[in-house]
Amino acid sequence: MNRFINRKMNKLLIISLLGLAACLAFVIPNNSNSSSSIDFTTNSLETALEKAKTTNKLVFLDVSTSWCGHCKKMKKNTYTNNDVVDYLNQDYICVSIDAEKGDGPAVARKYGVSAFPTVIVLNADGSLKDKSTGYLKPQQLLKFVKL
Repeated sequence: MNRFINRKMNKLLIISLLGLAACLAFVIPNNSNSSSSIDFTTNSLETALEKAKTTNKLVFLDVSTSWCGHCKKMKKNTYTNNDVVDYLNQDYICVSIDAEKGDGPAVARKYGVSAFPTVIVLNADGSLKDKSTGYLKPQQLLKFVKL
């Protein structure tokens, strides 16, 4: 009988430890992602371009839509990566627009956006420096923005 109780207790202990480990996996932060995020300005593109002129930086423009699956994936996986966050926040004025709302359709037309997500690097005068369409992993985005 004692042996039976010991086996049950061991099983219960193992199950409890596995449950605890599973919970901790969600609580302990993943080192590849940052709790911080890219400082996307809520201002207009024009305001970002003015700020880029005064700070001597380029503009990083994220053009997406609310329904785009790859856009959501990029925001979740790429735009939370520590290296991406640090690099873009330090070297760029960042703007994110919805191509279907507000000034978004006009901006998308101006820069020839035809698919989502599209990321664009602009000079401070608003001229196109480079553009990439489609989902980019963190290292791919870093390669793109380190012109």
